[in-house]
Amino acid sequence: MYKLILSLSLFLIAPFSAAQNSVLDDYNQWMYEVNDTIDSNLIEPVARYYDDYVPQPIQSGVSNVFENLKSPVNVANNLLQGKFSEAGQESVRFVVNTTFGLGGIFDVATQGGLPSHKEDLGQTLAVWGVDSGPYIVLPLLGPSTLRDALGDIVDGQINPITAAEYNHETTVRVVYVIDKRASLLTATDLLKTMKGNAYLFTKESYLQKREYEVYDGQPPMNQEELDFDLSPMDSNLSL
Repeated sequence: MYKLILSLSLFLIAPFSAAQNSVLDDYNQWMYEVNDTIDSNLIEPVARYYDDYVPQPIQSGVSNVFENLKSPVNVANNLLQGKFSEAGQESVRFVVNTTFGLGGIFDVATQGGLPSHKEDLGQTLAVWGVDSGPYIVLPLLGPSTLRDALGDIVDGQINPITAAEYNHETTVRVVYVIDKRASLLTATDLLKTMKGNAYLFTKESYLQKREYEVYDGQPPMNQEELDFDLSPMDSNLSL
């Protein structure tokens, strides 16, 4: 299954790489405005009401439950990347939080010294050498790349939420969206105070964040950063 997804990703991504994402810019900016309108008039107000009136301990518990439900996805992708120790720790986290944490309401594992090792199929495909493909703004879901979007589709099938009956799944996903949106309110307020193109800022922020995640917090330096780091050494050598 994963080899099929990899092959499909390579086939779809290759034609776009040379175009440097510019082919989708018009669509992306339009969809960004559509999403922003829906968010400003519906999702953000609900998230602010949730943030203002739902007690923080309950919010934390809801967030913990959803993070715990992602553990099978983390385990699978750690294994696919050859991170067997991390996969083992993530498995233990899931068992501990599900049992002693009352279904994940309490993050007992982190308190016990077992941090989460978050990985998704988009990161796994990157480790396997699959190019990110074009940047794309998805309806309602927001910023992504073709590689990450494909990865999310497969990861979604592993998430226990999809095992729920349709009506329950819909309710759970609505709660998830509200909780996730509430966690982004600080970033939203910061974005509103900034001058400049919000679409471009969001795009660059997303791409940098994904690179940071793919390289586990240690992305390779680009040439400009390398030149900057070498310049003091060069000056000393010339003395």
